[in-house]
Order: sequence, then C-alpha cells, then structure tokens
Amino acid sequence: MKSEIQSRILKKFIDETTELNDVDLIFLKGHLLIEEVLTIIIENYVWHSKFLQLSKLTFYQKIQIARSISLDESENDMWKLIEAINTYRNKLAHSLDETIHQKRINSIFDLYFEILSDEASVIKQKENPTKQILSDTILVVLGFLGNFEAEIKRFKNLIVSLDKEINTHRHPTN
Repeated sequence: MKSEIQSRILKKFIDETTELNDVDLIFLKGHLLIEEVLTIIIENYVWHSKFLQLSKLTFYQKIQIARSISLDESENDMWKLIEAINTYRNKLAHSLDETIHQKRINSIFDLYFEILSDEASVIKQKENPTKQILSDTILVVLGFLGNFEAEIKRFKNLIVSLDKEINTHRHPTN
C-alpha cells in the first residue's frame, strides 16, 4: 500500500519524465561537450595534466582558467555566453520550475543574438524553433572553443620547438 507521500512523489516523477524535453536534453549534452572542450584546452596548455585531474575543477573554474590563458579573446562576449549556459545548467539541475527555465533560456538566447550582431541573421534565427536556436547557440560556442583549442595547440607546439633547441638534453636525437 502506497502512502500519500509515495503517491505524490511517484506522480511528480512520472509527470517530469514522461514528456522529456528535447531542449533540456540538447542543453545538457551541449553543456557536457563544452566542458569536455574546456578540459581539453586546459590539458593541452599544461605539461602534466594528471595533476589538474586531481584538482576536480568545476565548470566555472575551467571557464576562468581557459579565459585566463587566452591571448586575444579573454574579453570576448562568448565567455559570458558560456557562463550563462553553465548558470542555466545549474538551475536546471536544481529546479523543476519551467518559468525559471524559460527565463534563463531567453537570457542565453539574448546573449547569443547579441553576439551574432548581424541584424538579418538575428531576425532569421528568431524565427527558428527553440530547439534549433539552442543547437545553433551550442554549436557557435563549440566553434569558438575549437578555434581556441587550435590556438593553444599551436602555442604548445611552439614551446616544444623552442625547448628542443634550448634544452637538447630532454630531446635526444636518434
């Protein structure tokens, strides 16, 4: 026999999971991919990433570290968008309130549209369904981070090349 509390909890669970929201799934998977790329960027910048893994950095800390190692893009508005995505992910993980979720999504889209800055693109994008706008937002962030990752790899390759010239004892020739 189910208690009233068990019935209420079961009903809430069924209500929340029977209509899984595509937007939330896209968002959560996008957030995971963004975090994965941030981790790769940081690990590519340092020489002994195993010590970073021990520190169990939060998403926010990864954003700040990645931002701090950027040569030219530390003040790019894309970082605000990444922070907004993280804030929404935290709210999503700790609240079922749809009105809060919609407000957060709208603020993310506002930042995204600001970054687009091309009025024709913004007008066209706003006509798309929420799912499409969110996918495009995540893809723009991943593109930005992908370019940043390439910059970090070029920088590290330069350091390795210099190190080979300066510290030949670390790089024996065969």
